[in-house]
Amino acid sequence: MARHNTTRFAVLGALAWQPMSGYDIKKALDRSVSHFWSENFGHLYPVLRQLAAEGLVTQKREQSGRRPAKSVYRLTDRGEDELGRWLASEPGAAPRRNELLLQLFFGRRLDKTTLRDKIRRERERQVGAQATLAAVRDEIKKAHAGPDGALWLLTLRYGELMSEAAVKWCDECERWAARAR
Repeated sequence: MARHNTTRFAVLGALAWQPMSGYDIKKALDRSVSHFWSENFGHLYPVLRQLAAEGLVTQKREQSGRRPAKSVYRLTDRGEDELGRWLASEPGAAPRRNELLLQLFFGRRLDKTTLRDKIRRERERQVGAQATLAAVRDEIKKAHAGPDGALWLLTLRYGELMSEAAVKWCDECERWAARAR
């Protein structure tokens, strides 16, 4: 399967849950996958237009009370098939961009205090992420007992282990910085 802009598959996946407006898709993705995948409105709406042009989603203007009408998108059978093909395909390589690592790599121009401060802030960020992931884990266990919940917990576990590894790495960097005076 040719590689596509993966935003399209995030959108198709969200619409597999239920029909939604672009705004609702963004909110659903923010609530569900934002710990490892983010989308912005600037990306989302062009993708929705493209998916509609390809016949993978339909778009219908719907009125809701006194609010202005909004476009609601629904997955078509073709969209369902496209999502299924993508789910069965090999994933692309994981992103390999980490600004902190880039700064550390070229960091000999920085003083040790600045480097240590960067590492400490990263450690704090990771510890905060662990607390957030623990809360998400509790929520998934309470509200989503079915097959989606089990898959969501596996996805979450990846984030937990990555965060644990990052904290350990920060601790090693801190020990290195203490010795490198």
